[in-house]
Amino acid sequence: MYSLQIIPLVYVLLTGKNTDDYNSLFEQLLLHYVYEPESVLVDLESATLKSTKTMFPEATQIEVQSLGLQNKYTNDDKFRINVKKLMGLAFVPVGDVLKAYSSLINDFDDEDYLLLDYFERVWVGQKKSSRRGKPRFSLQLWNIYDRVIQDLSRSNNAIEGWHHAFNTSVSIKHPSITKLAKCILRVQARFEIDIE
Repeated sequence: MYSLQIIPLVYVLLTGKNTDDYNSLFEQLLLHYVYEPESVLVDLESATLKSTKTMFPEATQIEVQSLGLQNKYTNDDKFRINVKKLMGLAFVPVGDVLKAYSSLINDFDDEDYLLLDYFERVWVGQKKSSRRGKPRFSLQLWNIYDRVIQDLSRSNNAIEGWHHAFNTSVSIKHPSITKLAKCILRVQARFEIDIE
């Protein structure tokens, strides 16, 4: 019934955005709640990830640009399709991603090795003899196949929208703790009324 709505369960004020701050947050949640979420949807910020870059396709597109391959992406249909296939690996079952990746790398030109090197380092792990090393982001972290099958959100856009609406309702950049608490109580009361 509420699958497309963001319903805040915990409001947290952090003093910073580093790994230790997030670790402390999760430790406190674990101390006070039976906390075994089926999934956690977060920005791909390194501090947040270390304790639990942008969405997978966007990060690959940004790398295409930083490697100076934007012209090739714009003008070379085969290359553009191959890059989109890399992005599409996010929709392949986790157990099939490496096989799918191995089959599609043969479609790239030799001069595209920098992009494939990046992709392996960050997303699928670099090949070491018959195995792959550990990538920067595990397959389970960026793969959204199960989220699609379960009709769950694939992005944090709804969360960002909620934050924007909440910040607008607060109406000032640095509210006092009293004003902030009143806004939280008002927003929470609305959610509780909507749920009833």
